[in-house]
Amino acid sequence: MVNEPGVPEGWVLCEIGMDWSKSDDIMGAAWITKNSRGKVLEHSRRAFSGTKTVGEAKLQVLLWAIESMKRLKKKKVRPGGGNCETSSLAGSAVRGSRTPKRVTSFRNMGTETWSFGDV
Repeated sequence: MVNEPGVPEGWVLCEIGMDWSKSDDIMGAAWITKNSRGKVLEHSRRAFSGTKTVGEAKLQVLLWAIESMKRLKKKKVRPGGGNCETSSLAGSAVRGSRTPKRVTSFRNMGTETWSFGDV
């Protein structure tokens, strides 16, 4: 197995994806975790309804993924890959007027991490 770039030993990579429909106010989301060697550890998917804006959709996905990592007792998480940019998730919540009809990908993960300490 090839090492995941940017994922140190002892950390996990959490890839997040979503698809939001403005016309139906619904969204599907998924996350998958991999270890530093690229081995899949866990995954989950979920549907959300009543999501009015892309900003709200992104925020819901981010909060769901973070809560999932905490519930799974993941202490060191590197969000990356997938089709979500976590740095844009919170920021887009305040830019609601520029929402496209359908959002399927956002990029440039950067090097941010989630570290939960003792969970």
